[in-house]
Amino acid sequence: RRRTPTGTIAASSSSMPRKVLTRATATVDDAGAGPFRVEPEGLTGQFANLYFTRLGMLSPVAREAAASAWGGPPTWVKALDAPANGETVAVVGTLFAELSNKPDIDKGLEVAEAAHSGAYVGGEEGTDSYCLEDESGRLQLGGVDKLVSSRGLRLVTGAVIAVRGVVDQDGVLTVGDVVFPGAPPAAPSAASAAAEDDAAGTHAPAPHDKHLALVSGLRVGQGDEAEELPLTLLSEWLTGHVGGGADLALQASVARFVVAGNAAADPAAEGSPSAEVDPLKKVGAPQQRSLAAGMAALDAALSGFGGAVPVDLMPGATDPAGHLLPQQPMHPCMLPQCSRLSTVALRTNPFACSVDGVPVLGTSGQPVTDLLKYSA
Repeated sequence: RRRTPTGTIAASSSSMPRKVLTRATATVDDAGAGPFRVEPEGLTGQFANLYFTRLGMLSPVAREAAASAWGGPPTWVKALDAPANGETVAVVGTLFAELSNKPDIDKGLEVAEAAHSGAYVGGEEGTDSYCLEDESGRLQLGGVDKLVSSRGLRLVTGAVIAVRGVVDQDGVLTVGDVVFPGAPPAAPSAASAAAEDDAAGTHAPAPHDKHLALVSGLRVGQGDEAEELPLTLLSEWLTGHVGGGADLALQASVARFVVAGNAAADPAAEGSPSAEVDPLKKVGAPQQRSLAAGMAALDAALSGFGGAVPVDLMPGATDPAGHLLPQQPMHPCMLPQCSRLSTVALRTNPFACSVDGVPVLGTSGQPVTDLLKYSA
């Protein structure tokens, strides 16, 4: 197979002269180690401060959104000051969902079984309960299940919301409606400014677009030969060995290749030699060889990618990295070949940077997975 120099893509055929396309480049600013790079002694904070800070910042936004949705400002009260006199009141706070299927340490062995169920909602009707918390305390909410099913909502613990309803004699607010603060306005960027200039006819379009290639779940070294074909096709595509002229132009426009988690083989996957290993016991020699072979295969694959395009590797839920978020970069000793390349960067999860002035923020998917587990 003909090899091409790093940063170039060659296209040729028997009837056409050889054409060389130059790989697009982009300037990446990750503020040094990035905002999610923390030292071990920095992992001592509590989430309570985060929740109350977020509530303080989003409360005015939620009140404004509620007043707009409800046709005027309602009667706002604190959670513990809600009167049980039949008056319709409104409260802004942080939602907490007490889910019947959530693992409970008091249930012993049932914890492990519940943890693999995929979701903690969906128990018997009426077994999940909800409350709203603000600076004064917690207020029990009723009628949430009916509201969720009628409007197709997803309510997740930690969300700041505004609710309106009537408090009964038991101190439970029967929710009649719920309003969310909404998404924040997008920060201006060079790309948005260029788009505005395009609309005004004052900006000349760039000669070449640039792209980020995103992939996750490669699971290199899983042991299944069928899993190797997609990886081979991905490598061929990124290096410009497949496709026609339009494909090659698109491939050359890929300025960075981001692997967003779960790049290594999942040791707990069915059929894996280490699937039945007790993490609290010593790992045997066969399992050690299997894990080492998987990491060696990932190291070789990333080295190949790094020879064609800059690579950003983020850890995922099944990768050999810490499970607490933010996950810190995988240790270079596990990837001795690719970690020596200047084109391969070991990143955190989440990972934030600026690419040619465009802010980029992403995760390997755990927040979405947890949101689905804890949402109704």
